[in-house]
Amino acid sequence: MAKHGFLGVLEAALDKYFTYDYELNWDKKNHAVELAFILEAQNAAGIETVDDEGNASAEDIFLEEYVLFYNQDKSRFDEEDYLVALPFDAKKGFSAEFLTYFAVFLKDTADQGLDDLMDFLSDETAIDFGLDWNAEAFEKGRADLVEGEFYPYPRY
Repeated sequence: MAKHGFLGVLEAALDKYFTYDYELNWDKKNHAVELAFILEAQNAAGIETVDDEGNASAEDIFLEEYVLFYNQDKSRFDEEDYLVALPFDAKKGFSAEFLTYFAVFLKDTADQGLDDLMDFLSDETAIDFGLDWNAEAFEKGRADLVEGEFYPYPRY
C-alpha cells in the first residue's frame, strides 16, 4: 500500500481552495507529480481561434495547463511544458502551509487567467493569449509562510 506523503495534503488543499477541474498524476518512474487543470470559456461570439498546434476553431475554449512537482535530483522534464515546475527534496517534501498557499495562489492565477481569456475573446485586436505564473509574487508570498510539519514525497 502506498504512503501518499504530500499527495493527500495537496489534494485536500486543492479540494478546499481550487475551484477548477483538476487531475493529479503521480509519475513514480520520474519521481514527479503532475497537476493538470482546465480553464473553460464560452466562445459565444464564435470567434475563430488558432491553438499552438495551428488548429483553427470557433468552438468553446478548453485550456489545459500543467504544474509539476519534481524531485530536484532525479526528475527529467521540459520546463516549457509547464505553467510552473516546483522542486522538492524527497525526504522533506512540502509543508501543509505551503501546499495550502500553492492551492490559493493557483486559484487566483487561474481566476485571472480566465478573466484574461474572456477579455481576449472580446478583443478583436488581440493576437495571442497565455496563462501567466507570477513567480515573483509567488516567492514573495512564500517567504512569509510559517511552516510546520513537512510531508515527504510519497513512497510505494
